[in-house]
Amino acid sequence: MFNVSEQAANLVYVIFNIILVLGAVLALVGTIGVFWSGGIREHFADLKISKNIAETSVAKADAANANARASEADLKLEELRREVAPRQVQREVFLREIAGQPKAHVAIMYLRDDPECFDVAQQIWRLLQDAKWDVASPIPIPASDTQSPTPMSVDGQPSGVTVVANSVSAQESEAPSNIMSGKPWTRTPWTVLSNALLQSMGGIKGWAGGPHRPPAGTLRVVVAPR
Repeated sequence: MFNVSEQAANLVYVIFNIILVLGAVLALVGTIGVFWSGGIREHFADLKISKNIAETSVAKADAANANARASEADLKLEELRREVAPRQVQREVFLREIAGQPKAHVAIMYLRDDPECFDVAQQIWRLLQDAKWDVASPIPIPASDTQSPTPMSVDGQPSGVTVVANSVSAQESEAPSNIMSGKPWTRTPWTVLSNALLQSMGGIKGWAGGPHRPPAGTLRVVVAPR
């Protein structure tokens, strides 16, 4: 059937067995190589993923910091606007705080030739009228020949709004700190008006018993520049 000698057949058999063994060895080496290189590829892939995650985290942190800085800048800008904007008395707050409280006659004085002081004095005057208090029309502070700021000539502070009384009791003098700390406080015309202005304007000053104090029974509101 085959024109091949037995010796040649044995040789061919040996050769093909060797090829088969070599193929198996190569397959094993290839398998090992595939698993080894695959592990290395996965390692580098994990490194890339970790790097991407880290870069994303840094980018998010930078964005959060940028947003925080922007918010802080907005707050500072809003504070600056409030500081330079004309003062306004919040009508509803003022009337709520003063409703049903002890009353007194009120004289309002403002720094002459200061339009913003004049406007604040007008606001307080109209609100006291609406609250049914006995209040006189605002008048400018008379010229003073002293070296002190003009508002001090009528016992006002050099800046801001001051509620001046002829005299106050110890309980009245403690009222501002009690109001700030949420404790009960004595309600008199001086403390009530001071509180209404504090709550509706965000800042107020008080004075009593000074050399230029108003007569007993009268409160003086002195409007000085901010």
